[in-house]
Amino acid sequence: METIHLDDFLDEGIIREKSFRKKVSEINWDDYNAKRVMIKGCSSVPVPQLGPI
Repeated sequence: METIHLDDFLDEGIIREKSFRKKVSEINWDDYNAKRVMIKGCSSVPVPQLGPI
């Protein structure tokens, strides 16, 4: 199982849309193809509603 840590997407302790989108675009999604993925940190970091990705 692969794990994505939400902390890796934080900018000064919060999720900022511009930096979040940049970091997401830099991910090689082929690394996660056909694998189970757990996203950790959702309960400890406020996740704002973003526009369409």
